[in-house]
Amino acid sequence: KKRRKDVLNRPQIGLDANGVTLQHAGDVLMSTATISGQGNFVPITAVYRAINNIYTSGANPVGITVSLTIPRKFEESTIKEWMKLIDTICAEHEVDVLGGQTTVSNAVVEAVLTINALGVRNSKTKEFNKFVAVNQTILIAKHIGMEGTIRLAEMKFDELSSKYTKTFIQNGNNEHMDLSLREVFEALKDKEELYLHDVAEGGIFGALWELSVKLNCGFDIDLKKIPMKQETIEFCEFYDLNPYMLVSGGCLLIVTSQAEEIIQSLQAVNISVVAIGNVTSSNDKIIHNEDEVRYLEPSKGD
Repeated sequence: KKRRKDVLNRPQIGLDANGVTLQHAGDVLMSTATISGQGNFVPITAVYRAINNIYTSGANPVGITVSLTIPRKFEESTIKEWMKLIDTICAEHEVDVLGGQTTVSNAVVEAVLTINALGVRNSKTKEFNKFVAVNQTILIAKHIGMEGTIRLAEMKFDELSSKYTKTFIQNGNNEHMDLSLREVFEALKDKEELYLHDVAEGGIFGALWELSVKLNCGFDIDLKKIPMKQETIEFCEFYDLNPYMLVSGGCLLIVTSQAEEIIQSLQAVNISVVAIGNVTSSNDKIIHNEDEVRYLEPSKGD
């Protein structure tokens, strides 16, 4: 369906390209997310990751394109189900599906889904200030490991059922509703002196490393303050995974000198947020775990 007035056309056979009309001068931003697999977590996490990258850049997502490459043994009913999930998420965020393509290929053994998101940052929307100073506070909005928890709950349901109740596992699979960063963006879009970074591949350790490289700074983090849900803890223990390296779409790092104001703004709209540490002048990437101190290295993800 075509939902937005600024979108040129609805997707249709024979349409070679689609786009949007810019009503006001501004920036056009694009992001890409690729997820592979067989479960419904594939379209859910791919769409959220692409549009979350737009939100964290201070823009509103307008449309997405969908590129799906599938092996020959892939059910048409699954494609239809995935498109329904994609369309449902887009409807919730007032985003149009601009178009896309589906390719059958012997080069893949499971489906590979790529979502390209397009967003607009108009002249009235402030770009999040990238200025970061020493001793600014590092916050986490929402919980780490949610995307990985969803994947495990769906992919490994039978194995997890040997230890956990179906209700507990399903609780770990219902959190896709929490993967959106739209409400965080809406609560913070008028704030200044912020740096936002979407946590995804490599988990929170990977995101902290990227933050350090991007801002050319160090940090001092209290490991015990990093928030995660009980389902994430249990599933990681079951499979001997490191939750701090677990893929964490739907979680956001915030660097700010106005921590209390930011916390109050997010808590006012029922978004969980906690301070986990601060920026330092050195390049040391320090993680405290009670009396133990370690220096963070690049995360390969888990």
